[in-house]
Amino acid sequence: MLPGTDFATTDRITRYRGWIGPRQPGWPAQILSFLNLNIGPGVRVFIKPNLTWKKHVAGITTSPDFLRELVHELAGRGARITIGESNGGKNLFMAEEAFQAHGVYDLERIYGVRVMNLSTAPRRRVRIDSRCEVEFSAPLLDEFDLVLSAPVPKVHAMTHVSLAIKNLWGCMPDPMRLRHHWNISEILCALIERLPKTAAICDGTYFLNDFGPMDGTAIRRDLVIGADNLLAASLLCCRLMNIDPQQAPLLRVATQKKMGPSQWQEIVLNSGIEKFQSEVSYKVKAIPLTYVTKAAFHSRVLTTLLYDSALGGFLHQCLRRLRRLELFRFLIYRNRQFVE
Repeated sequence: MLPGTDFATTDRITRYRGWIGPRQPGWPAQILSFLNLNIGPGVRVFIKPNLTWKKHVAGITTSPDFLRELVHELAGRGARITIGESNGGKNLFMAEEAFQAHGVYDLERIYGVRVMNLSTAPRRRVRIDSRCEVEFSAPLLDEFDLVLSAPVPKVHAMTHVSLAIKNLWGCMPDPMRLRHHWNISEILCALIERLPKTAAICDGTYFLNDFGPMDGTAIRRDLVIGADNLLAASLLCCRLMNIDPQQAPLLRVATQKKMGPSQWQEIVLNSGIEKFQSEVSYKVKAIPLTYVTKAAFHSRVLTTLLYDSALGGFLHQCLRRLRRLELFRFLIYRNRQFVE
């Protein structure tokens, strides 16, 4: 047994490895070595950060410094690195804007990183079930040895949490991917099943509480969380957020499909998890907007009405204007952090 390792006595435990530690010098080498991801010269690594907005916002998007530290270590190991993201939903912003604001083009210049807008890359149509057919990014399916999810741990008004698996929703190339929100769990599980090896290294510099994914309260924790399995990384984040993962539909479906461990105790850890625990219970605030957005997210009819119709466009325009008023933001979100 590794010194300081936590794990339950189960036959499946050796399948999953996880790492939790402070974000301090040397963390990328430590986490990559512990996870045994076999990243060496020529290994093709696709990094999917959380660039869900066109500029960096603490607790909302992956930190540029975090991304640079990770890329520096991967490049030193000889990996062939690609960083990718799709355009914002409804083309609200272009991926290139987010790349620029998060220093990705600097990484291209310094380390030779390949930068990929998945919305402009070739696509492959895939049938998920009898009700749903979507487009996946063809390069993502064909060109990489490892897909590395690098999210920010967040609560999410519609999916309960946004972690290592949910972060891959940004790999869906269609800017109107919100049309498929109602089937997001099945779609993401189908995507992961078609990918090569996957793993996650989460930017826990800040965690997001109260109302994600684009508004909320950023809580500084200066942690890095990783695992050699996307569901495993998500379960570890849930533990650190005092969240029951079974309350998150996506994680519940992934667990039912046996896409990783069923509980965090099945994961071999580099050290005890207790010292990284917080007394804060992360949850979405129960405000009127929460119920509206969640209802729309999980209903095919309401999704079309509110996001893909003239009425929906008018309502969103009104909401964006109102959210610029500080009093309105406080009444709706109970905090003043706002992505604009």
